[in-house]
Amino acid sequence: MARNRANRRRNAGLALARTVTRGGRGNTPMDIFVQARPNRPRKNRKRKGKSRGGMGGGSHVVNSICAGFDATCEHAHGFKYPDTNAMRTMTIPAHGSFAFVTNSTAENACIVCPGWTFGYAMATTCVADAATFGALTAFNGTSITPSQYRLVSCAVTIEPIVALTAASGVIVIGTLAGASASSATYAAVNIGNPLGFIEYEVYPLAHTNKLTWFSKRGGTTSNTFSNPNAAAIATVDTNDWTILVIGVQGGGISTSTLRIVYKLHYEVVFEPGDVMAQLCTPPPTPSLAVTQGIAALAGGTPSSTEGTKSIVHSYVESAATGAMNAVIGQLDRMFTRNPKGKTSGTNLIENARNIRNMD
Repeated sequence: MARNRANRRRNAGLALARTVTRGGRGNTPMDIFVQARPNRPRKNRKRKGKSRGGMGGGSHVVNSICAGFDATCEHAHGFKYPDTNAMRTMTIPAHGSFAFVTNSTAENACIVCPGWTFGYAMATTCVADAATFGALTAFNGTSITPSQYRLVSCAVTIEPIVALTAASGVIVIGTLAGASASSATYAAVNIGNPLGFIEYEVYPLAHTNKLTWFSKRGGTTSNTFSNPNAAAIATVDTNDWTILVIGVQGGGISTSTLRIVYKLHYEVVFEPGDVMAQLCTPPPTPSLAVTQGIAALAGGTPSSTEGTKSIVHSYVESAATGAMNAVIGQLDRMFTRNPKGKTSGTNLIENARNIRNMD
C-alpha cells in the first residue's frame, strides 16, 4: 500500500504528504496530501526609484569626476581622490572671499596660489599692466597643522560688484603654470601680455555676470602628499597646481570692482598620536575611471568659464560625462576579446600603455 500511495503522489504531482490522526472511531490514521504550487516563470518587474544612469553606476562616476575638478560642486564636499593611497585621511574645506579694489590708475591685479596656507595677494604695485606681489594672505580654514596634505580641488568665483551703469574696462583671467620652488613672493606678471600665461581670457566688465576659474593638476606632484611647512604662508609652492592671476584694466579709480570667492578641498593626514587622527577615515576604493576622467576633463576644458552656478555645473557635468565615456571606451578596448574568446596579450599591453598615458 505504501508503494501505491507513493505512485499516486508522483503521478498526481503532489509535493507533500503528512500523516495525521483524525479523531473518531478507533482513531484511524489517514494521509493528507497538499498540492504543490506550480513553478511559473517570474515576470521581470521594473525597479522603482531613480535610475543610476547608463553603464551601471555611471552617474556616480560622473559625480566623482565633477567633485575632483570643480570645488564648487555639491559632491566636492568630503570627496577623496581615488588613487592607490592607503593612508587614513580627513577632508577639510577652505572657503573665503576678499574684495578687489582698483588703484589710482584704474587698474590692479591679484594672485591666487592653491596650497595649504599660502593663498592670495593683491598687487603691491600695478602700473601700465605690470604687477608685483608681496606676501600672501592665508586661506580661511587652514589653521590646523596636519602632518601631510594634498589638494583635491580648487575653484575661484569672480563676481563684479560695481554698478553696471558705472562699469568700464575689462577683466583679465590669466592662468600660470604651477610653482614647484619656494619663494617669498611670486614673480612679477604683466596682465596685458597674453604670451606670459598658459591660458588667457578677457571679459568686458559691463557685460559679465559671474566667472568661475578652476585650478588644474599640472604635474606628477599634484596628487602626492606634502608636508605643510609652518612658514608656508610666505612661500609659493603649489605642487604643480595652476595659479590664477586676475586683472582689471580701464576700471574706475580706487573702486571696489570685484568680489573674489575661493573654495578649496584638501585631504590631510595626522600623526598617530594626534587626537585629530581619530577622525580620519579609510581611503576610497581606487578608481581608474575617475582619476583618468578627471585628467581628461581638465585637459579638455578651459580653466575659466562664464555663467551662473547652475550653468557652470551643467557645463562641467556634461564635460565629465564625455570624459567618462572616453575612459570607459579605453577600458572596453583594453579588454577586447578576439573571435576565439581569448584576450589578446599584445592588445592588452598596448592598450594598457595608451590608457596610462592618456591626458
